[in-house]
Amino acid sequence: MKTIHPQHDSIRRLFSIFLSLFFLSFSFFTYGQETYLQNREIPLKIKQYTKTYFPNNNIAYVKKDIDHGILEYKVQLKLNDTELSFNKNLKPIKIESHKELPRKVISYKIWNYIQKHYPRQKVVEWELKNNYQEVGLNNHVDLLFNLKGDFIKKKL
Repeated sequence: MKTIHPQHDSIRRLFSIFLSLFFLSFSFFTYGQETYLQNREIPLKIKQYTKTYFPNNNIAYVKKDIDHGILEYKVQLKLNDTELSFNKNLKPIKIESHKELPRKVISYKIWNYIQKHYPRQKVVEWELKNNYQEVGLNNHVDLLFNLKGDFIKKKL
């Protein structure tokens, strides 16, 4: 019969606890965490942005979301099912609505392109990606533009 030295048993337990904590913390960051912010916790830049571009549409709630280590603020406005997302630097990265987005949330160059080529359509979605912008129209057409606002292609 093999005897286990008490010191080895303690080391095994410590190692087992360490591994458990490691995997627990890993899953915590991988699956993300969400926190609903109180009004006093909402960053001022987010309040200013929504008041400037959506003056008649108050904030319903703001959710601070950390997913895969990436911080994002998700803002739900009270009217038109309007949602906005902001990155960790509090810059808007996505806006969606059932109604037309305010003209000034999209670059002038992109807006002009849409008015020229899709004059009867409304912009209902805008998203900033790493190296391009995506604009969704109310006819379910998605258009891609580079970061300078030059048209790239119609998304299929």
